[in-house]
Amino acid sequence: MNILIIVLAVIVILLIYYIYTVMNAVPSVANKLDLSATPTIIKSTTINDPYSANYTIGVWIYVFNFTSDNQIGRFLMFGDAKNSGKNSFWSLRMESNSPKLYCDIKVNNTNDSNMQSILITDNFPIQKWVYVVTAVSSGFIECYLNGRFILAQTRNAIYQGTVPTDPSAGATFTFGAQGTTMDNGAIRINGSPMVLNQLSRWNYPLSAGDIYNNYNKGNGESTNIWGPAYKMNINLKQGTNNYVLPIF
Repeated sequence: MNILIIVLAVIVILLIYYIYTVMNAVPSVANKLDLSATPTIIKSTTINDPYSANYTIGVWIYVFNFTSDNQIGRFLMFGDAKNSGKNSFWSLRMESNSPKLYCDIKVNNTNDSNMQSILITDNFPIQKWVYVVTAVSSGFIECYLNGRFILAQTRNAIYQGTVPTDPSAGATFTFGAQGTTMDNGAIRINGSPMVLNQLSRWNYPLSAGDIYNNYNKGNGESTNIWGPAYKMNINLKQGTNNYVLPIF
């Protein structure tokens, strides 16, 4: 067979594979967000249809520890200038010294509180990457943890803010990072002891199968502070010398 034909066939196969991976990639809004550092700015114009009442938000979360001096609180929010902080359209919060993760969603029910508070888990893992997803379809809310369905709740309607004239002033993500203010007015001097990765927002509710597939793709991180890599070393001492032999 002509070598040129073989080369062209390989190129076509690689091109098809590249297109497939791009088409099926998780659409990340932001990656590698260290909340112990200064806040990251996410432009509203980078988010597709930010005022949609139907949406899905997914994020990988890594919590280093829970101690009495931590200031995690409400660490991830989606809102605008009129709907921010604890009044955001959607937010995740965690108790400062316990592994309880909540999702708060603003709703239109005027006969009750205008915030729907959902306990996703009361035992959030630490020092381990965890994939958290919220899928919203009008008044139907689903929560997933590591690709697994956790719970579903219903409400009359999801609150929709007014789309601003200036697109750059629209809804976007904000973070409980260093120097930001908590719900109780306290300042996060040291930020939050956590890292976020592959923060994504779709303007439609993903199916359970899509969420599970996204979880199986992983967060793309396996080393450094973004995720602990498993390894084993043997330390050998001879007199004052220390030898480290890596196993894997």
